[in-house]
Amino acid sequence: MNQLQVVQRDGKFLVDSRDVAEMIGKQHKDLLRDIRNYNSILLSANLRSVDFFIESTYQDDSGRTLPCFLLTRKGCDMVANKMTGEKGVLFTAAYVTKFEEMEQQQAINLTGLSPQLQILIQQEQQIKQIKSQVDTLTHGLTATPDHTKVVQRVNEYARWTRMGHNEVYNRIYDVMKARFGIDVKTRAENERDRIDQEYFERTGKHYSLSTLKKKVNGIDVMVRMGVLDKFNEILVGMLAAVKKTG
Repeated sequence: MNQLQVVQRDGKFLVDSRDVAEMIGKQHKDLLRDIRNYNSILLSANLRSVDFFIESTYQDDSGRTLPCFLLTRKGCDMVANKMTGEKGVLFTAAYVTKFEEMEQQQAINLTGLSPQLQILIQQEQQIKQIKSQVDTLTHGLTATPDHTKVVQRVNEYARWTRMGHNEVYNRIYDVMKARFGIDVKTRAENERDRIDQEYFERTGKHYSLSTLKKKVNGIDVMVRMGVLDKFNEILVGMLAAVKKTG
């Protein structure tokens, strides 16, 4: 396993997708495909993909210009979260250690500067951190939301976009499945099938689909699964983007 190299560019610590691919034992072209898929999902949810992955290029031995990505710490987190086993553990340990080393070195480098300059640099870093936090809140809320507020946001999004409510839910479910591997629709359908089967065994009749949907809805399923916050995060980002574009 190679030593991960972290570089600083425009105030960000970044790693090259080629190094990441080598560390996790994956073909670079396959990692690029995965990252492009992540970017597509992020953009579809109106999230800032550049906070995770930054498009770049490099020249190979024959002089060809080829694509690559530079990964932020968030980008490394996303790649690592999709991995299991020893390679995932070792990659996580490597990038966390290297990012911390770079952050510590940056702090040490400040000690040789004048107190006034140190204060200015620290203030700039604090401003960047605050902006990042504000962007995060704008694009997605991380606190567990109240289900009634989530329903209100769905209604608001439907009004702004003139989409049907089912279409709104299904769109967000698709993003949740692609990004987090959470299949709310299948979970709800399985619960409805179980309830309908129990009812049929008792009465010899089946529930209508409308009745089943009233008995088992996606919000209740997500509350029981503990994933309503992820649904809300995606929804908030989509709603903010719609309002911004007017």
